[in-house]
Amino acid sequence: MINFRQLPEITGGKILHFHTDLPIETISIDSRKASGQAGTLFFAIKGNIHDGHVYVASLYRSGVRQFVIEKTTLPITEFPDANVLLVESSVDALQKIAGFHRNSFSYPVIGITGSNGKTIIKEWLFQMLSKDQIVVKNPGSYNSQVGVPLSVWQMGSHHQLAIFEAGISRPGEMARLESVIKPTIGIFTNIGSAHDEGFENQEQKIEEKLKLFGNSQRVIYCADHEKVRMAIQKHGLKGFSWGTSENADVKVSFQGSASYLTWGVQNYIIKLPFTDKASIENCMHCIVLMLHLGFNYKKIQRGIDNLRSVPMRM
Repeated sequence: MINFRQLPEITGGKILHFHTDLPIETISIDSRKASGQAGTLFFAIKGNIHDGHVYVASLYRSGVRQFVIEKTTLPITEFPDANVLLVESSVDALQKIAGFHRNSFSYPVIGITGSNGKTIIKEWLFQMLSKDQIVVKNPGSYNSQVGVPLSVWQMGSHHQLAIFEAGISRPGEMARLESVIKPTIGIFTNIGSAHDEGFENQEQKIEEKLKLFGNSQRVIYCADHEKVRMAIQKHGLKGFSWGTSENADVKVSFQGSASYLTWGVQNYIIKLPFTDKASIENCMHCIVLMLHLGFNYKKIQRGIDNLRSVPMRM
């Protein structure tokens, strides 16, 4: 549990007003959803359209007593019972606090990035793994600079595994998300045209996304994506790949609805409930992740058979 008194050391911020040292039980960036409890910490974020500082007074009246702000123009004296922390960036403070919270847990954390398929793979893995373990994940598509820390804050001592997706749109963003998620296992889904406008070329985009896995023990990817394979090898990351090429650790061939997998001396036949390329690729990432975690093919097949559809926009 983090207390308010710890926040200056964690964030580099300065306490503007202090009333009582309270635990941080919930965090919020949305005034409409902020719980009116003393244990709530509200981050006032100034965006292009909305400014969270506008809602500090009303939140105080509703019972919120802890705030992270970027502006010194707020009438602090009107909030006598509040704890107020001043920082340069509320988003940066949010990420640092979530990253500090993440350090409290040692169970496996799976980080997922790539151009497409992140949310579907995360949701399918949750469906397949939550039968045996207590799993925490991003709600919906919370994979942004604020969505990721809000997701990681959900981690608790009762969980046994975490699955978080991370999305970026420009250079410089992934290193910040890595410091929050700190994945022990990575999945690089694929590389495509999504968010191309934020990068010079695909090579730069791959390089940026790979920053999520700088400290991961293993990175799962499709060896058929040549640019991804070469970048992973260039950076000396420990990959666990699948694909139809000879470069793959798990070699795969497809006949109808069946996928034939060869991993060392082991051979598996797994039936897939779909035939479109995107779904097959997403499912193969899940299969290889479960092989890496030590699941046998019968349990993997059972998980695939019970997969439910995932809404395209969450």
